[in-house]
Amino acid sequence: MTERMRSSSQAVGIGLIDEARIVLADVHWITTALRDEFRSSSNRMRRRRCGLLRLESIDGDVGWGEFAPWPEPSESDIGALNRCARAIAAGASAGDVSTQFLARNSPHDGAALSSAIDTAASDLCARQRMTPMFPIVQSTIAVNAVLDIGSGSERAIDYVERGFDTIKCKIGAHHIQETIRRLRTIRAVVGPDIELRLDANGAWDRCEAANAVKQLAIVEPELLEQPLPPGDFEGMAELRKIADFPIIADESIVDLHSLELCMGLGAADGVMIKVSRVGGPTQAIDLARRAYSEGLTVLFSSMFEFGIGLSAGIAACAAGPWPGPHGFATSEFLAHDVADVGGVHDGVIDVPRGAGLGIRPDLAAVAQLEQCE
Repeated sequence: MTERMRSSSQAVGIGLIDEARIVLADVHWITTALRDEFRSSSNRMRRRRCGLLRLESIDGDVGWGEFAPWPEPSESDIGALNRCARAIAAGASAGDVSTQFLARNSPHDGAALSSAIDTAASDLCARQRMTPMFPIVQSTIAVNAVLDIGSGSERAIDYVERGFDTIKCKIGAHHIQETIRRLRTIRAVVGPDIELRLDANGAWDRCEAANAVKQLAIVEPELLEQPLPPGDFEGMAELRKIADFPIIADESIVDLHSLELCMGLGAADGVMIKVSRVGGPTQAIDLARRAYSEGLTVLFSSMFEFGIGLSAGIAACAAGPWPGPHGFATSEFLAHDVADVGGVHDGVIDVPRGAGLGIRPDLAAVAQLEQCE
């Protein structure tokens, strides 16, 4: 298993807090229900809870980041972010923050914490420069829909009618025969021209996965994400030998070390990168460039964040040439949000082009969702 926590040297983006001249830092804990229960092989989600980190400089500029552990923050996570914000406001350096809060084997989610700090500091510094957080290579990003196969085929039809040409189907929660039955129904209603991505979220052992990849070929999937538990790169490499479609590493990719292991063992045809899981948008871009340089397919996705976290992923994705589609069509799952990233039109989203993240949270919406705690 690949270790989740980052060492201080891997918290790439937080060094910006040293140059941002921060005088205030606070956290807003927000919660919203999901419009419908969302099921994957490992979770049933009915709500999303995150922390918004606000950093303010001596000049009054403000940067925002989102702390979004999966599936939601623990009490240890909550305490860590609150203490970290107080330390930053008191003048802690990037080195201090790394040592105190991002050390390996911390009881909280160090990657998600690093991501919140990286995003907020990068947003703040970019706003001071009056530039986007990262150079924008793609002005629009193709996106896929996300479908819990237990929700029925009607939603798949709706996605097609709305202009999506790729649907990610969450599988692994049912026996393989039931999974095949549901996928064949979805394939029948969407037709042969719609790409079906399959995401098992590490649900199977090696024998189950080998059986699954043979049977799943009947629905002609575009690819299969994370068929085995995170870190089983040897097993993934063996699966690639028998699969008729690409295998993508998702939960297995948490840092540069895990990416190098994956590539060295030939464990995947591509990688799925999520900013909250790898330590922030700066680290995400570095990982994406490294994977892309070795010929791997590079895909980005959200972790059902609110608009601030979603925008951080979009900013990282837009900084490179990776074509997608990517997994950013997730705002619609939240009953309420604090920032408007913009809707999906004909299967694409527009990249915000303002300074920093390009969007700001609605403070009234923040206050309202804080009351839902």
